Amino acid sequence: MPKPPIFFGHVNLPVLDLDRSISFYCDRLGLKRGPAFIDKQGKMTGIFLHFAQDAFLELFVAPEVNPWQGHLCIATEGIQEFLADLRLHG
Repeated sequence: MPKPPIFFGHVNLPVLDLDRSISFYCDRLGLKRGPAFIDKQGKMTGIFLHFAQDAFLELFVAPEVNPWQGHLCIATEGIQEFLADLRLHG
């Protein structure tokens, strides 16, 4: 099936703690690691996380930026179970 002319690509979110954010989105929400951004000193400064084949969440370190400036909408059929799992794991 061909791609539609317009499709979801990625959402970009600034984060204060990249490792903790990767853990949340991968371990709790089931996203998969994709390509990472590595600076000249060898430090990871950002990463793409896969939602689906062509849909990504891009996280990047921005310690000077309020990480709640953007938003992400996640749909689920079992909201109560989903929220209970998130509360259980902080």
